[in-house]
Amino acid sequence: MSRKRSLKILMPSVPDQRWSCRLCGRCCCELVEHLTDEERRRIDRQGWGDSLGAAPYVRIGKSIVLNKRDNGACVFLDEKTKRCRIHERFGERAKPAACRIYPFFVRDVPQGWQVSWRFDCPGIAASRGAPMSDYLPLLNELTRTLGHEGATGDDCPQIVPGIRATEDETRMIIDRLVGWFEDRSQTMRHRMIGAASLTATLSQADYTNVREDRMAELVGLLLEAVRCDDHQSQDDPPSPTQRGLLRELAFAHAEHVTIADMNAGFFQRTTRKLSQVRAARRFRLGVGAVPAIPGFDGGVDFTAVERVQPMCSDKDTKSVESLIIRFVCQRLKARSVFGYGYYGWPMFLGLMAFWVSIAAAGWLARVHAATAGRSSLIYEDVFEGLRIADRSAGRSPTLGTRAERLRLKYLADDDGLIKLLHHYALV
Repeated sequence: MSRKRSLKILMPSVPDQRWSCRLCGRCCCELVEHLTDEERRRIDRQGWGDSLGAAPYVRIGKSIVLNKRDNGACVFLDEKTKRCRIHERFGERAKPAACRIYPFFVRDVPQGWQVSWRFDCPGIAASRGAPMSDYLPLLNELTRTLGHEGATGDDCPQIVPGIRATEDETRMIIDRLVGWFEDRSQTMRHRMIGAASLTATLSQADYTNVREDRMAELVGLLLEAVRCDDHQSQDDPPSPTQRGLLRELAFAHAEHVTIADMNAGFFQRTTRKLSQVRAARRFRLGVGAVPAIPGFDGGVDFTAVERVQPMCSDKDTKSVESLIIRFVCQRLKARSVFGYGYYGWPMFLGLMAFWVSIAAAGWLARVHAATAGRSSLIYEDVFEGLRIADRSAGRSPTLGTRAERLRLKYLADDDGLIKLLHHYALV
């Protein structure tokens, strides 16, 4: 039942994270914004008439969404000023809630509203602007209009299938991983590979009698072992099959449905599905030119992508390390990597999916660099890779399927995940 009273806003505390809109217009071009009936009526009352040159909104099945132009831009986006016409004429509060809340995302949990933010926003990635706490009044206002159903039980995942974590256990795992990534005495590559190694080991443990304090002790011992591990297996390159599965996963992250796709007829939808199947096969084979995917024109050869090296600029390295730490810690603290926040997956399976998505982001970053003719990564390449990985995670139905679980199972064998994280490292 919908509640109109204000509920607690659970905002992750991520040091150094700030944000203010930079008027880049990317969200107005890349997102599909759904309207409530009241928002549709409000747009009708605003009297846009023929001034937009197109209908202000369209119906997609049972939903009403803001209309887009042929280039993907929202009809309300002034492409010269990069400002919203509704905002300019009627003020910020007149915009649809889906537009006002971006780049924040809220998920209903028993305690209130769990907040996360989206790293497909350049302002979030750059961390410039106001402290995140400044947006609590806005989030309080917007969540009062939403129906709060809560979660079934605590917002805690299964540790492994059949055994659910307690709140203390869930918080302990999150805190240990966050502390691991915030430890700047280690290289970022060691932190990433160590987290994946720890997760793989924990996923194989028997938790029948290892709970609470004993689980915390086990995690502590394994972290110390990982800290001292030189991960010799990383010297071995990933196998062709492991690389192919990762490229296929990168394609699954990049693909998304547009308004044109939603409005297409049966023949067009069938044709598109066949095209996606062919493209996925080409990504898996990795031969010839990379097919075009949303955000990348394609055309660069797969072999050129493999030649791109991690970044070598000290300035960019510091910026990217900050971006990765904030990205990882926010996703962990918002619990959007397992359980209710990630397709209902068990804790360690969800964490492995998270780490492999970062390897996929590393491959996508190399596509962006190779397309621009660069031999090593720069900040913009890393941002483009991470924004795609973040945009689709938990939102794309494809990524929550049994097929993705099987992919993870295969990549976990023979240290595949660790080899991929090393080979496609961002820094």
